[in-house]
Amino acid sequence: MKRIYTALIICVFAFYSEYGFAQESAKDIKIVNSKISGVTLFVDGAEIIRETSVEITKGVTTLSFQGLSRSIIRNSVQFSSDKNLTILSVIQRSNFLVKSDKSLELEKLEKRLSELNGRITDESSNLSVILEDMEFLRANRSIAGHSSALTVAAVQQMSDYYSNRFSALKIKEIAKSKIIKELTESRDSLTREIEHMRRDNTLPSGEILVKVSSANTGIYNLRLTYATSGASWKPLYDIRAESLDRPLILSYKGEVVQRTGENWSNVVLRLSSGSPSVSGILPKLEPQYLRYPQIVAIRGAKSIQRDMNLAYSTMEVPESAEAPAIISERQTSVEFTTANRYTINSDGESHIVDLTTYEMPAEYKYFAIPKIEKDVYLMASVAEREKYNLLNGEANIYFEGRFTGTTFIDAENTSDTLNFSLGRDRGVAVSREQITDYTEHKFIGSKKEELNGWRTVIRNNKNQHINIIVADQIPVSTIDEIEVSVQNLSGGVLARETGEVKWEISLEPSASKQIDLQYIIKYPKNKTIVK
Repeated sequence: MKRIYTALIICVFAFYSEYGFAQESAKDIKIVNSKISGVTLFVDGAEIIRETSVEITKGVTTLSFQGLSRSIIRNSVQFSSDKNLTILSVIQRSNFLVKSDKSLELEKLEKRLSELNGRITDESSNLSVILEDMEFLRANRSIAGHSSALTVAAVQQMSDYYSNRFSALKIKEIAKSKIIKELTESRDSLTREIEHMRRDNTLPSGEILVKVSSANTGIYNLRLTYATSGASWKPLYDIRAESLDRPLILSYKGEVVQRTGENWSNVVLRLSSGSPSVSGILPKLEPQYLRYPQIVAIRGAKSIQRDMNLAYSTMEVPESAEAPAIISERQTSVEFTTANRYTINSDGESHIVDLTTYEMPAEYKYFAIPKIEKDVYLMASVAEREKYNLLNGEANIYFEGRFTGTTFIDAENTSDTLNFSLGRDRGVAVSREQITDYTEHKFIGSKKEELNGWRTVIRNNKNQHINIIVADQIPVSTIDEIEVSVQNLSGGVLARETGEVKWEISLEPSASKQIDLQYIIKYPKNKTIVK
């Protein structure tokens, strides 16, 4: 009995000791109100900087930074002060009592929903009045119709009045019903969107507890830095070419999206091409082992011999060797700091950020393949691409003030020149027709001859000089008894391996150029060829 009583006292003491420690810990926690002073966005994450000034008393204090991102990356938290503080511990946790920031967008939607509900109520009241007038009209018409004192003319006049009045009320009823239906559909759609956004705002926020020891009481300037997922950016471009004698204008933009759980209000953004999730460890080459082909036994089946022509296997390592992770080597990151301040809410919406504008001296050339398509394409070539710090991304193309399409900038291409397609240009016309007086089939001995002729005409309808490359082709024989002989290339350059013929043509305004392509195909007359 004495042993049980002693154990009970120990348990009660332990409970009150833990309870008292919890009360003391809660008492010592100092909630810190901090503001975001800077955001560095990566292609798959962000680094947040928060700063504040707070009075810290002498001794041990636990600072609570609340309302943070709910997706803070572990081991990324950094804390510093302008004065000497001893950091005893840093704890990251979710706070279910403090919810994520309510976005300004959600507040706007809730206000709009309230306005829609008010309009629906007003329109429904107006519709009720119209329906009551229609019911009153029906009742009075029925009473008047049973009166024997009315003349035929009076009855006709009354009937006309009721018909006209009822028709007017019916038109109003239909109009009001349509308005109410449209407003109700908008309200239902808006309600679903608000419910989706509210689910995000009911999630717990992030919290960081920093226990510090101070030798003196005073005002301390604190800085908290942490990385978070749920944010990203990607480059977007607008490429404008006003005319062929002026440089390209490239507008460099960033599309920013974030769902971190905290709003970024009026901050300067730094957009970096780097990624904190990519390893910074230099990759290394592993031994490449040569071997002879082996017979591999498959359980439950016949042995299968590998291809005997295989002399070696790339990156083959013994089973005892540890296979390294595959690391993609990246270029040195580029960082852009915005000139303006931006507010980016945690709502998953896209926000366009202006970064910079480049003026690019360009060489313009037209390209046409009239055998496939009669439209002419304009290409722009920009030298010294390394000067512009471009990343992979989509680009909108504008030529002579109109949108001509989209393209993709491949920043990982090793060429020194950037090539942009500026789309089709109707100002240059190309036509391709068969030369009828040259095209024929004839037999010479045991051979059949096909004479083929094509005429292409290029016309420059623009008011400035242009350079254009026109491509066509002649067939290439893969059999000795099929012969292809070129008769006329009109100065074009033939690539015999592929049969492609190219002409580089310079045209003044309103000028045209005719090029003929003629060739003969000879093959046995008892055979049929496939072109």
